[in-house]
This record gives sequence, structure tokens and C-alpha cells, in this order.
Amino acid sequence: MGEAALVSVIIPTYNYGHFIAEAIQSVLSQSYRNFEIIVIDDGSTDSTKDVVSSFPGVRYLHQANQGIAQSRNAGLFASRGEFLVFLDADDRLLPDALTLGVAALEAKPECAFVSGQWELFSKNGESLPSPPINCIQSDHYRAFLHSNYIGTVGQVMFRRSILEAVNGFDSTVPGCDDFELYLRLARSYPVQCHDKVVLQHRRHAANTSGKRDMMLQSVLRIYEAQTSHVQCKPELEALQQQRIKLCQKGLGKELNTQKQARIKANWLVKGIIQIRDRVRAELLFRRYTSKRRRAAK
Repeated sequence: MGEAALVSVIIPTYNYGHFIAEAIQSVLSQSYRNFEIIVIDDGSTDSTKDVVSSFPGVRYLHQANQGIAQSRNAGLFASRGEFLVFLDADDRLLPDALTLGVAALEAKPECAFVSGQWELFSKNGESLPSPPINCIQSDHYRAFLHSNYIGTVGQVMFRRSILEAVNGFDSTVPGCDDFELYLRLARSYPVQCHDKVVLQHRRHAANTSGKRDMMLQSVLRIYEAQTSHVQCKPELEALQQQRIKLCQKGLGKELNTQKQARIKANWLVKGIIQIRDRVRAELLFRRYTSKRRRAAK
């Protein structure tokens, strides 16, 4: 029996020193033992370095802030594993995540990646209602055109040789580089999915997914970029156009909501300034009249 394949778990982070210890510990607790952990610190200004240094054997690489896709690619090129997992610094792997991923990819050596399922928890570690199991069995490119069935990239284990062949993540689509990669890989390679939960995803206000306008613009660009790949395929063309329209509608609604919020905020600021100016004028008038009364005496 040959040596177990090495899995590289890459953890990009930016000012997540308060979460990253849990992410690292979740890797150290894996039932599959042949792994390396690489933290890519994307210019953090918090305690990230100190937290990571408390875990012997974890590689820490610092870079100037370049964004999540560049951080993931830095981890790709610094790692040695045959298989790769990109774990967000605020998420946690479940104990059998690596075991399940390696078994799936070794059983089907033609596959570019395998994805498992996810569950949600809060900033404080409390369980949240989680998405239903969504295990796609065939025609994954079509499935991704319909919607991104992978909640977060940590659910996925990639095969290094294929990820390197496609040059990793695309940094021109901020916040959605993982979705763009899934589409790109599913167009050209077999991919697979299983029904076991492998990751806990933390929901909190700082999640990138909360930046709706940026995310919608990126997703819209990704769908538009599929045009040459769906031409002369009526069903896929129809799916693409449907998603483009939904993104345009959602983006228009989001931008209008932001516009209304700015108008409301501007009116509030103007109102505060007007009140301040009236108070100042009243105080000046009182001082002036008080001086005149004293002078008259």
C-alpha cells in the first residue's frame, strides 16, 4: 500500500485573528493525518501573526493586501499537496472532511474537484438553520449555470495538477473567484459531489458575501463570460440569459436601495446641520442681547 496523498489546507486571511485559531484547530483535528497547513496573511493589521505562531508546524506567509483570489493562488504555488483545500479563516472543517475528499478523488482520478455539504453557525458559535443537502450527480456545468450549488469554497477539495493547468483563481472577479473557477473547471473536466457535511460556515457581518452590489456585479460578469461556451446550445443559452436578467434586476434593486439610503442619510445630515446652525444663531443672539442689556444699565 502506497503512502497517503498529501493534502494542502490553505487558509487565506485578512484581519481574522479572532477566528483563525478555530479554523486551524479544525484541520489539526482531522481523521486524515497527512496534511500541511499554510496561512496566507493578506496584509492583516490585527493579531493574526501571533495567533498563527502559537501553532507549531503551521506555515505563515505574509503579503501586502492583494485580495482573496491572489491569496488563494499564493497558497497554491507555495504548497506541495496532491490535493488542496482552501479554508476561509472564519470557517471550520468537520473531522472527516479530508478523509472524504481524498477517497472521492482517488476513486475518480479524472475529476478536477469534489464538493461536500455545509452547515451554518453564528459569529458566537451557535448553530443556525442550514441549507438542505444538494448533491448534484451529473451535468455539473449546467447545474452551475442555474445556480452555484457550493456554498463556500472550503467544501471543495481540488486536484493540484488540474488547478495548476488552469492557472488557479481569476483575480479579476472579486468575491466570486471560486464560482468562476467551478464553471471553468466543470466545462472541461469531470467534477463530483457527495452528500456528507464537511464544513461549518460562520455567518457574520464581515462576510464577503454580504457585499451584495460587488457580488452581483461579479456574478453578472461571470455569466456574461459564458456566452462563447453556451452558443448553439439552446438550453444552456436560455439558462445563461435567465441568470443574467436576474443579476441585472437584483443589481438594479440593490443600487437603488443604496441610492435611497444615501439620499436619506444626506437629508439627515442636512437636518442636523440646520439644527446646529439654528442653535448657534440663537446662542449668538442671546449673547448679543445680553451685552446690550448690560450696556444699557
